[in-house]
Amino acid sequence: MEAMMTIGDFARRTGLSISALRFYSGRGLLVPADVDSSSGYRLYSEAQVPDGRLVRDLRRLEMPLAEIERALTRSEPERRELINRHLRRLEQVVNRAHIVAQTLGVEPITEETAMSNTTLEALDLAQALDQVQPAAGTDPEIPHLMGVLIEGKNGSIRIVATDRHRLAIRDLVPSTLGHDFSVVVPAASLERWREPLRSPSSVELHVDSPDVALTGKGKVTLTGNGINLTALIMPTTFPDYERFLQPAAQVTSALLSRSEFLCSLEAFEGDDAVVVSTSHSGLSLVRGEQSVQIGARCEGPDQHVALNPAFAADAVRNAVGPELVMEIEDPLRAVVFRSADDGTYTSLVMPVKLD
Repeated sequence: MEAMMTIGDFARRTGLSISALRFYSGRGLLVPADVDSSSGYRLYSEAQVPDGRLVRDLRRLEMPLAEIERALTRSEPERRELINRHLRRLEQVVNRAHIVAQTLGVEPITEETAMSNTTLEALDLAQALDQVQPAAGTDPEIPHLMGVLIEGKNGSIRIVATDRHRLAIRDLVPSTLGHDFSVVVPAASLERWREPLRSPSSVELHVDSPDVALTGKGKVTLTGNGINLTALIMPTTFPDYERFLQPAAQVTSALLSRSEFLCSLEAFEGDDAVVVSTSHSGLSLVRGEQSVQIGARCEGPDQHVALNPAFAADAVRNAVGPELVMEIEDPLRAVVFRSADDGTYTSLVMPVKLD
């Protein structure tokens, strides 16, 4: 049988983000070779890697998805002709835009400016901020954690926040991504962005001087359809969060109802630790004499981990879709929460060490 790989492994092999792969799967462009019936995980084959890399490169050329779909099924000479035709069309668009700009008395857009803008849906960005910001730090003695990381790379926008006890990540697929960037913006500034963004329109994200982010001179602006928002770039470096995302050799996973799990966590008042245990019969939550049982499909060895129920509830509440995957590697390592049917949201919650 052909070796299969997870969506994370496939993302690393192709240079596409997990969120982009989910999006392309939904459009029928890069459909997983198989789906694990027990965990719901999407699995890709080695034979799909060249197609994944081709999709990555063609999207960098801003080729429409319909044309990319045709390119995947054409011979090499036909594919080259499709690409050349697309490039000629882009040149015509740029030339017409320059002519119109000159009639309006507008200076032509420089290559540097044209490549610095990113376009995405306002509602998607508002939802991402809702999901990530609860994990942002609030301690003035650790100011670099009071910011939210916004970075563009591999064709997607990633938003990250952490307060050392939890980590929240949301990936978005923009309509266009001008260039790769990575900036830290005050969480308080982004809090003011959330309400204006709740409109069904596209917005343009512009990062001013991302190369001087550490000097504190840069800024991030968001414009479109009456929206004009600005936030200063923090002169700080965000923690190396990606090391926590490396796949473990062995984890116990639990697939469960997001709403049922959230109600169970909210039944425990306060921040005192709740012990979460997995077994073949499901999931149990215990604190002293209080106990709740939840139906779940668990795979891997039985695990027991203590969590702050309020932090865990935030992670579950902000997930996407009706089902959730919880992954436990070790009682002393972060517990991972993922949306089972939409991998664009990931949250990690550090366990509580019990006496």
